[in-house]
Amino acid sequence: MPNRNQPEENDFLQYVDIIKDFCADVSQRRIVELFQVTDGKKIGTYIERECRKYLEERTGLTMEGSAALGKDLPLFNIDIKTTSAVQPQSSSPYRSIEEKIFGLPYNILLFIYRKEDKEGFAELEILRCCYIPKELTGDYSTTRLARELREKYLRKEIGVDEIIRRLEEKLGIAEVEDKYNSWNGSTHN
Repeated sequence: MPNRNQPEENDFLQYVDIIKDFCADVSQRRIVELFQVTDGKKIGTYIERECRKYLEERTGLTMEGSAALGKDLPLFNIDIKTTSAVQPQSSSPYRSIEEKIFGLPYNILLFIYRKEDKEGFAELEILRCCYIPKELTGDYSTTRLARELREKYLRKEIGVDEIIRRLEEKLGIAEVEDKYNSWNGSTHN
């Protein structure tokens, strides 16, 4: 039986106002430790650490987590990602075909920032923060293709061979047929 004193994964959205306050708070800070820092990983680590600390202070919940464990807010099954508005990039490579099509096994809290150095300190403006549920973290173009192929298959316009060929072509790998067989429990000829 779940402990109702502890929130569940889906309860995170009730803390959206706290996250908005956090973004405003960080955007007002003079951050000495980020002065002349250009490494996006260090900036991301700062945002992750400060977000956990801010949530703990405002909610009284323990927000244990670490990048090494893969989730910054395990209580809500969330990994925090950050990217610069000037040079956006992703730091979440997909580890499998399943993740690329069906999504990651965790939710994402994405912070988009702009950093500017002043005299002896940095200003970190949080331009946007987005919560992305795990169900929506799959690769858009791969998922769209998979859905199109499924519909064509259901209409009997194409067979399994064509689905495998198109997905292997899209993904640039030759393991789709192996996955199909493992999902299906059979070998495909």
